[in-house]
Amino acid sequence: MRIREYCRQYPPIETAISVESNGNGEVPLSSEDEAHLLAKRFSAVQEPDRTALALFYLKLFSVEEIAGLLEMNLDGVANSIGRGRKVLQHAEAIRSRPVS
Repeated sequence: MRIREYCRQYPPIETAISVESNGNGEVPLSSEDEAHLLAKRFSAVQEPDRTALALFYLKLFSVEEIAGLLEMNLDGVANSIGRGRKVLQHAEAIRSRPVS
C-alpha cells in the first residue's frame, strides 16, 4: 500500500487528541496542530533513521523490505528505528517540560 492510499484509508482524527500548555492551563490541540508538532519533531531525526521510522510506523513495508530499501541489514534497521525513537522522545520531553 502506498502512503497516499494509507492516508486515505486511515484519515486523521478530527477531534482534539492532545493538549498544549499555554501558561494558564492546557489547551486542546486540533489534529492539524498535532500533525504540525509531529512533523516538526520528525524533522529533527536524521536520515536514514527518519525514513526507517516512517516506513516502520506507517506499516507500509515489513522490516525486511525496509532493510532492502535502505540497503541495510536487519540490525541496521533496528538501530535506525531506535535512534529515531530516542530523538522523538527527547523532543517530546523538552516540549512537555513546565515553563518556569
